[in-house]
Amino acid sequence: MERDISALQNRLIHESDIKPEILLYAIFDCILDQSIDTESDLMNSNALRIISNKLSAYYNQSQKLDKPTFEQAIRSDSILDQMEKFYTKANIKFDKDHFKETWPNTLEDLDAPWSFIDHMTRTKAQILKIPAREKHQELLNKTQLKIIFLRHSTKGPDGNITEEGKEKAKNFTLQSDENESIEIFTSDIQRSIDTGTMISNTNKITKPIVIDPILSEYPYTDEKIEELGLSGGKWLLIDEASKLLADKIAKFTLDAIENNTLGKKEQILAISHVPPIMAFLGYLFAYVDGKNCIDEEVRSQLLESFNGFVRPLEGFELTYYANNEDFVQVAFTNQSLQIPISVIKNLVI
Repeated sequence: MERDISALQNRLIHESDIKPEILLYAIFDCILDQSIDTESDLMNSNALRIISNKLSAYYNQSQKLDKPTFEQAIRSDSILDQMEKFYTKANIKFDKDHFKETWPNTLEDLDAPWSFIDHMTRTKAQILKIPAREKHQELLNKTQLKIIFLRHSTKGPDGNITEEGKEKAKNFTLQSDENESIEIFTSDIQRSIDTGTMISNTNKITKPIVIDPILSEYPYTDEKIEELGLSGGKWLLIDEASKLLADKIAKFTLDAIENNTLGKKEQILAISHVPPIMAFLGYLFAYVDGKNCIDEEVRSQLLESFNGFVRPLEGFELTYYANNEDFVQVAFTNQSLQIPISVIKNLVI
């Protein structure tokens, strides 16, 4: 996918039959529904993917035009300021006054933008990097993201990986096929980093390990939990603690899904800790039981599933398919749950 928005615009406008107003509409639409952020999200492949998906939604007629909303928004200086900021960052001139004057004349064309886009994508999909209808569906069918959340390997009293833990990590193999890219993320705690490094070396992962503090257990370390008198999983029953910990896995998951590459099979190994993993799964159990918090019954079910707490180098798999983008599949021990992505979004604080 093109990584420069001005290059994408030039190709869309000059190398196809699509009108400039259609692209303007797609970008404008993305700003209105806040699927792209004018402060930070513009000059990257993810923003272009979002805009491309918006165009695809038009020609699939899965998204209708809302004239009154756009006629009102077009008179909003704040919205136009965002548009100007967007184009300025992309080194494209944007004339707000001209846009205000000409926009009403484009509404007739925008009544059926997919007629332009459909022709454009069918004839020049490879040039424009925006797939035609059948190709787009084919790519969706091929897009898969698997995230394996694991607890770090066995640790000793000092918090570091033991010799036994090192051997276990060195012998841990990832299942993948030749078309699947693999990336390893760890928390910023040393035992997590060491676990990820050893697994990476064993499996000959070419991509460098990414250290992401969001995967840590902080501030609910073993010492803190003991100090608070919440050992034995009692901390799961404290909303403030369990929500903060579940939020970590939820945010990591949503970021990974958002950055998933269309048409690719990707696998992420995320080395985390007991508290975030158990808290996240606890809220999924609660959802299945029709509850919005982890109560004693949910806690008991969770601990029973793992025969206690999740053991070293164990955890759960979360799989996302782009052709079923409203749900993820979560598998652990002998269970598999289909969870709406909206449930995961609700776990973000």
